Amino acid sequence: ITVLRNSVNTAYENKTLVADYDNVMAPVATIDAAIAQLIADAKAAQQKFKEDAEAEAARQEAYKNAKDRINELKASLNEALATIAETCPNVKNDFKGEAVTGLINDLSDAVQDAYESKTIATDYETVMAPATEIEAAIEQLVIDAQAAEQAYLDNKALEKAFADASQVISSLKDELKQALATIAGSCPDVRDDFKGEEISDDIAALEAAVKTAHDNKTLSASYEEVMAPATGISAAIAQLVTDAQAAQIEFERVEANNAAYEADLEEIENAQKALDEAIETIKSDYPDYDYKADQATIQDLIDAQKKQADDALAAVATEGQYSNTVNLSAIEKMIDEMIENAKKSGLDVILAEPLEQNDKIFTLDGLQLQKVRHGYVNIIVRADGRVQKVYVK
Repeated sequence: ITVLRNSVNTAYENKTLVADYDNVMAPVATIDAAIAQLIADAKAAQQKFKEDAEAEAARQEAYKNAKDRINELKASLNEALATIAETCPNVKNDFKGEAVTGLINDLSDAVQDAYESKTIATDYETVMAPATEIEAAIEQLVIDAQAAEQAYLDNKALEKAFADASQVISSLKDELKQALATIAGSCPDVRDDFKGEEISDDIAALEAAVKTAHDNKTLSASYEEVMAPATGISAAIAQLVTDAQAAQIEFERVEANNAAYEADLEEIENAQKALDEAIETIKSDYPDYDYKADQATIQDLIDAQKKQADDALAAVATEGQYSNTVNLSAIEKMIDEMIENAKKSGLDVILAEPLEQNDKIFTLDGLQLQKVRHGYVNIIVRADGRVQKVYVK
């Protein structure tokens, strides 16, 4: 416009303006077009400025929103870690959220890159897509930690239950060992009948059940059920001692009764021997004497004594102490009387006929005497050959 003004002034001063008017004024169309273009460019620049401002505002807003979301994730992680620290004290060090922290840091870097490349607003959803995954990972972190804590507690309870059960089993084994020692010491005659094999089997079965429940991780939950036999086993051990001691007492009772019975039998047998020996003596020394009635009477008495002893033993077959009185004095007296009667039987005289010079005197055993023995049976062989059995008072 300034150049055109100068050209018009020059043409005016040179008085060529009229003649060169079209030529001088030719730039007007260009100037008009430039003005129109200026307006168009200004409007375009204005629009671009507006769009750039809006884009920047959107960029800043998207960046702020992204930062806020990241901060929310960090806060959620911190809250989760606090929950884990409170509710999972035994495993908290295994759940510090390093992986989640790494994901948050990666997201933060991605947001910063998108901000600097000015794509944060247009690519917001894509850039922030991992936030949902991170949020789920935070929730899962708590779930996993609490599951691990519960597993820890369950395992601790399981091991405690196993330790308690093992202690009970060990105590039962000690009880049985002590019981067997007591039986060996106080029940020497019956101890081989009370070795506790069934109880040992029951303890072994209980031990196997505990191991199975431990391996199946059900021991803590089913502890009372699994260990229920322990009470019965303990009672059985105590009963084993009681039964053994009762058996020992019964053994000693029976042995004492049998010993007393055998002692009576020995006395009765001695009486029987005395009778048998007396009969043999009579048969040998006094063959003329009829001893059978005496023998039968004495034998009945001996048999009665034997039956009395048998009855006394039968009476204490299950309880009580053997009690019996063996009275052999009457039998002994009767045997002596039988022998005396045998001695006196078949006597020819009681020294009614005087002894002659050639008469010979003998004992019943055949020993020759110089003179008769008073109070004994003497055999007199007369000079004329007669033989007399003489009892000399």
